[in-house]
Formats: sequence, C-alpha cells, structure tokens
Amino acid sequence: MSSVKINFKNKEDEHSFADLKEGSDIFDWMEVHGYNDEMYELEYRHTFFSLVADFCHYMLESFECAAKKKVAVAYALLRKPLRDNLYYIEWLAAEREDLLDKLAKGKAEDLVINKSSAKKYIEKVEKIYGIAHQDGFFNFRYDKSDRMSLEKIWNKANHVITTHSYTKSAQGELNFVFLDEERIDEFTRYYYCVVPLVMSYAVDLIVAMFERIINVNPMTNVINRVLKLARQACTADGKFFQDALNILEVDEIPFFCPHCGNEIHMNLDILFELMNNIFKCGECGFKIESSNYIFDYEEETDIVEG
Repeated sequence: MSSVKINFKNKEDEHSFADLKEGSDIFDWMEVHGYNDEMYELEYRHTFFSLVADFCHYMLESFECAAKKKVAVAYALLRKPLRDNLYYIEWLAAEREDLLDKLAKGKAEDLVINKSSAKKYIEKVEKIYGIAHQDGFFNFRYDKSDRMSLEKIWNKANHVITTHSYTKSAQGELNFVFLDEERIDEFTRYYYCVVPLVMSYAVDLIVAMFERIINVNPMTNVINRVLKLARQACTADGKFFQDALNILEVDEIPFFCPHCGNEIHMNLDILFELMNNIFKCGECGFKIESSNYIFDYEEETDIVEG
C-alpha cells in the first residue's frame, strides 16, 4: 500500500528511471522530471505508515503497562505517540506538502512541535475529515497548566524530580516513586478515562487517512464505522449501552452480503454477530471477517455495485 505507480510521460523517462544507480535518490529524479504528484504521494504514504507503526508500538506497550498497574511506565510511554507522532500525523493530514517539504529539505528546527500549529492542524482535521475533536484533545496533550493534562503527568513520569512550576515536585516527593495503592488506583482510573477519548480521535483520523489511500468501497466505510461505534458503546453500563446503540439507528443501516449481493436487514442480533466475528450470510453462508477492519467488500465490489 505504500507503493505508488508511475505512468511515464515518454520512453526517455522510462529508460532514465531504469538506469538509476543503486543508492540514487528517487525523489530527486521524480522532482527533476516533473513527477511531483507521484513524489508527494510516495513520500506521504511512507511517512504516514511509518508514523502510525511507531505510534502503535508505543501505545501497545503503554496499554500493557496500564493493565498491570505500572502507571509510571504507562504514562511515560504515552508522551511520544500522543504528543509527537499524532502531531505529525495531523500535520500530514492538514498540510501534507508543507511537512514533506520540510522533512526533505528543511532543518530539524523547522520540524519542532509548535503549539499554535498543533491547534491549527486539529481544526483543519475537523474540516477535512469531519472528525470532532473538542478542546480537551489539545489540552490533554499540550496544556501544561491544565490540572487534567496528560502533559503534566507524563513529564513527572519521565523524571524523578521536576522543578517547573506546573509540575514541581513537592517536598519529600520523588515523582511516581513513593505511590501507595490508593494513588496507583487513582492514576489507573484516570488513564482509562482520558486515553480512550484521545485514542478514539486518533483512530478516526488514522482510519480516515488510510481509507483515502486505498479508496474504500462506501459499504466498507459504513460497516466499519458502525462496528467501531458499537464496540465503543460496549464500554457503557446498563441502559447507557442500550441508549448508545439506539443512537446508531441500526435498522436504518444499508447492509448487503459482499459475496452474493443479498440484502440483509440489519438488527442488533446481526450487529452483535458482526462484533463477535461470527456472522454468516443466511443466503449463501459467506462469513464476513469482522474481528478487525472489514475488507470483504473490496474483494467483491462488482457484486455489491451490481
């Protein structure tokens, strides 16, 4: 998926490209020969997938530490993915060529995180992809003065002693060293309140960027969004879970078997089967693999569109 097809303008370019020596800069060649669109697309995909992979590595380790109540490590590991990686992913989404130009030709100073730019990118993401962000997503990640800020917590988690006014260690305190069980529980509860909110925004953005790259079938987009929202609703308790499902208006969701084209009347039972990866079409027996992101509709687009 990070590959980009080049349609050569003429035979000369094709031969020139084929004659590139090992170690040559393909991006320089593309720029000189006027393949700027392909150059930016190739740089974009490579940068995007690499940032997301790094983001996932750190988040996974943080999740595992949080589950074990290793709160200091869990918060320390959040800093790079949520403050740094997500910033550059937002920058890619909002002003792709600006970031790629600075990455290719600028200085390290041109790429330093800027808080005013961070706000601008978050606002642009909402306009481009329709992803609501709320002010809290910025405050959690960057506002050191906000009492609920993750920025404040992960700075303390990364340093035994902190002296800045917003995180200054109290007398007799070593950050995250002398925690009793009650404080560990408090930090754990807060982690599970805040991190899912920021992750929901990050997942929405990453998936939206990913879907533009692969140009997904509209049915794929609909079903995956519904499943994501339904899985989030599962975290609610009692009647709030039912309320959350009702908001989805499941009965109104268009749904067809990607294999035989049979129209399926969606209901909560089918939704739960999809969420638990056990749904099969009643007409042809085709199983839709729904444990993660559904791709079945990409393989059967001729049937669905027909």
